[in-house]
Amino acid sequence: MYGKAYEIGAMKAWKLPKNKTHMKDEIASSLEYFGQIKKDGYWYQFEKDEDGNCFLFSRVPSVETGHLSEKSANVPHIIEFLDSKLPKGTVVVGEIYYPGKTSKDVTKIMNCLPDKAIERQHGEHGLIHYYIHDIVMYQGQNVMGRDNWSRYCLLEWLVAEKNLIEPDFMEFASAIVDNLNYEIDNALESGEEGMILKKKTGQYHPDKKPAWNWIKFKIEDDHDVICMGYEPPKVEYKGDEIGTWKYWADCEYETLHSFNGLSEANGYAERTNSVITPVSKPFFKGWVGALRIGVMRDGELVGIGTVSSGLTDEICEDIKKNPDIYIGHPIAVKCMMVGDDALRHPVFIRWRDDMPAADCTWEKIFE
Repeated sequence: MYGKAYEIGAMKAWKLPKNKTHMKDEIASSLEYFGQIKKDGYWYQFEKDEDGNCFLFSRVPSVETGHLSEKSANVPHIIEFLDSKLPKGTVVVGEIYYPGKTSKDVTKIMNCLPDKAIERQHGEHGLIHYYIHDIVMYQGQNVMGRDNWSRYCLLEWLVAEKNLIEPDFMEFASAIVDNLNYEIDNALESGEEGMILKKKTGQYHPDKKPAWNWIKFKIEDDHDVICMGYEPPKVEYKGDEIGTWKYWADCEYETLHSFNGLSEANGYAERTNSVITPVSKPFFKGWVGALRIGVMRDGELVGIGTVSSGLTDEICEDIKKNPDIYIGHPIAVKCMMVGDDALRHPVFIRWRDDMPAADCTWEKIFE
């Protein structure tokens, strides 16, 4: 049906079982692994077979055909670009995703008919991205027997040699080798879906999930908590978008300014002989920085931390207008793991109007 396509199955990442979660720090500092940021999208494998035919396979077989579901017609911009760059007999693995959005947005493109998918991408959705993170065939040679690090080095070379990230919609999952423990936490706190740690000496095993080979650290567990109040936002902005940053203030943070990036801000400072500094968007907008969260324990509300990830602009603006109505309101959150008395890297999911605060208990989470 698909010519000489290989249709190689996906290898799955393993998750530390609950009795092993304490080993995260040990694994991250062992020097046996390298990390790659995980995006919130869907696994897709690009194949260019020996005859030059190109395919984009999902990890899920079609009920009708028994073959892996093929979706190249939904993303012609990705297929045409990779066809022009990659040699025959090459298979790369990646994630189809939208920066700053979730997998729900991806389904609006990949789960509809090709004409509708293309129409949406040339409208408000924009072109969907392909984030390459592995390679399993190269010029007809099976490289799954090579270790994870060797395959990564081959892919890194190929990305540079063929300039595979030239267009904005193409991305490459660079390896992270230093300070992995910090980088995992930073990725989650920055809103990424998580990180995959790959054992340098491990190999690619289609349709399998070997323990300790690929380990995923991501937001997964759901819990119900209560909004106890708010934390103020961070004032200074220290991110990487300073060149185009819009939110600024004088050095006393009393007067706010909106500029189109660093150049315009510096020009204003020179003309007025003033000192200005970039500030965070929540501070500029007068929003909260985080929600203080807690649970009921022995009839009393006790705090278990804060949550800021997942708070959309709409939520923050509504809290600004109606701060009192959310105090004591149940919230659904996700987290990477549960500590002794706190949630590690919680992410706001939604307000819960379908349960009383009394049902958000310590026992449900920690015991």
